[in-house]
Amino acid sequence: MTASSKFTPLRDYILVRPLDRLKNLSSIIEVVSDEKDTRGEVVAVGPGMPNDIGTTVPLDVEVGDRVCFGNGTYLSFPNVVIDGEAFLVVREADICWIEARGA
Repeated sequence: MTASSKFTPLRDYILVRPLDRLKNLSSIIEVVSDEKDTRGEVVAVGPGMPNDIGTTVPLDVEVGDRVCFGNGTYLSFPNVVIDGEAFLVVREADICWIEARGA
């Protein structure tokens, strides 16, 4: 079983497998060496948030997307260890962009 089959995030929460930024540097974006890792692969996605009339609005990210999420002193993402592998739990609002869809 994979992490995505064991856990389903609620609402707009997303389970992300952090990528090693030193091994996966983008040719477009330069990463400063003292930054925390801010990229990862989406492994599980919540169903979305309800809008004002109660309809659930699905998230823009999908399982398999490679994403960049914010970092800084004001953000602290929960770390989750599943079968010995570390994951982060982020909210959709913390994701800055989708780097590669299904890559």
